[in-house]
Amino acid sequence: AAACARDSGMNVTFYALSKSIDPRTGFLHDAHSGLSVQLPAWASQVASLSRQAVLRSLPGGEQHRAMLSRYIQPVRVRCDSIATTLSRQGLLAGRSLRVLAIDAEGHDSELVLSLGHALGDGGTKGTLLSGLSLVLFEHKHSQPEPLCNALRMLDRAGFSCECDLTNVRCVRTRGRAMLHA
Repeated sequence: AAACARDSGMNVTFYALSKSIDPRTGFLHDAHSGLSVQLPAWASQVASLSRQAVLRSLPGGEQHRAMLSRYIQPVRVRCDSIATTLSRQGLLAGRSLRVLAIDAEGHDSELVLSLGHALGDGGTKGTLLSGLSLVLFEHKHSQPEPLCNALRMLDRAGFSCECDLTNVRCVRTRGRAMLHA
């Protein structure tokens, strides 16, 4: 399943690199075309709801990426909210989530915004955000408006956020949940 900003229960198109890439070595060999390329091992793990995000994540220059673009394949997956995904894994059963790290190749800000939506329990437990003490997410590929909205929401919820060139780290400084050493 893919984590989406809202539950849809529908299938969405997810883009991933071809299984022709060896996940241990990063080696790509295409017997049909005769192409052999050594990629970093992590390249086999690149995937996103955006084909362009996958393409931007690939190593090398424009020509190299253009050559590799034919190995980006669409896959249909179920789209669930973060709350549904965590519930299915048994991670919300009777306890609060304290730390959440998101790396969703350009969809991070939208997923952070979804943390403020009521849980599917009629609102009696609040939101996923209410139990969190630390939120980490990538902003490098985010669009400005969702990123600004996510940062405003986190600020209103009692978080203090710091950004570096790639990531945002938000620590709760006031409000409900706090991390204890």
